[in-house]
Amino acid sequence: MWLILFFPVGLYLMYKQTDWSKPVKYGLTGFYTIALVFGGLEVWPYLMFLSSFLVVVLGLFYLFRKRSRRKGIGILVLGLLLFSVSGPVIGAQTAEQERIEQQEQEAKAEAEHLAEEKRLAEIARQEEQERIEKEEALKEEILEAIKKVEETPTQRNYNKAEKLLRELEEEDADLSARLDKTLAAVEEYEEELAAATEVVEKAEDEKDRTTYEEAYALVSDLSVANGRLERRLTSLDNELAEIEEEERLAAEKAEEEKKQAAEEAAEEERKIAAAEEAEEAQKQAEAQTQQKSQQQAPQNSSPSPPKEEAPVEATQSDQVETTVYIAPQSGTKYHYSANCRGLNNANSIQEMSLSDAESQGYELCGFE
Repeated sequence: MWLILFFPVGLYLMYKQTDWSKPVKYGLTGFYTIALVFGGLEVWPYLMFLSSFLVVVLGLFYLFRKRSRRKGIGILVLGLLLFSVSGPVIGAQTAEQERIEQQEQEAKAEAEHLAEEKRLAEIARQEEQERIEKEEALKEEILEAIKKVEETPTQRNYNKAEKLLRELEEEDADLSARLDKTLAAVEEYEEELAAATEVVEKAEDEKDRTTYEEAYALVSDLSVANGRLERRLTSLDNELAEIEEEERLAAEKAEEEKKQAAEEAAEEERKIAAAEEAEEAQKQAEAQTQQKSQQQAPQNSSPSPPKEEAPVEATQSDQVETTVYIAPQSGTKYHYSANCRGLNNANSIQEMSLSDAESQGYELCGFE
């Protein structure tokens, strides 16, 4: 009974007063020792419960097998009492264990909850830090865009800065006011640009140098250089230069044709005049020859070979009196006129009599 109720006393009494065999004594001692080492005092109610079960079985054995009713009932009642004591203790221990486990679970859940809250707080902090950094970077970008508008007040730069400004989560009054100050300069530049563009388009349509110069002046006077208009003007300038070159060549060609036609007309007139002059000179020579023949006819009574040669000599003398023109350094033709077309390329012109020219092998020019 003491082994069941309080095993340290029971073990002592077992070795002191019983004559149980050593295996039984050592077995019980080992059993309690193992239970105590691995379970501690918490295992005691379970040992009591197990012992009560064994006592009940022992009571029933005495009650029915050995026919000892009083002893069997006593042992059975003792077993039931042990059941009644160990059961609540086990229940209390189980409830306590469950409570402890629940507390541990709650503590674990609380710890997990705190850890999750901490993690979420850290994520929120990082997101807020990233947002702040992104906002600061965006403000820097907006500031650079506004500076660009101040330096180059074009509508494109203004629209870009305004778009970036709208991306801010919280409105920045200073940046907005600074951008608003550039609006007047932007509008003024856009008016200048519109006027310059209109004149450039007009110059491109008219293909006129005067309009081009006007457009060039407007584009050059823009407060901000516009590469697109400058490239259009460069292209137009090249086109106008080609047109002007074609017109110049056409004018030169027309002037050359006019000059050539005048020279041909003058040459034709000179040729006609030379032919008339040669014809007139030949007529005069024939008239002089005929006159001399008539003057010499009365002096000669009879024809003789020498007298018959007189007209020939007179004719030759008349030919000596006819003046012609040759080019001694080039050509084998003689010309009645110094302005003959055949003498245009002559390096020098020499004047001589017709007879001398014929005696030197010169022939009449084909243009006369």
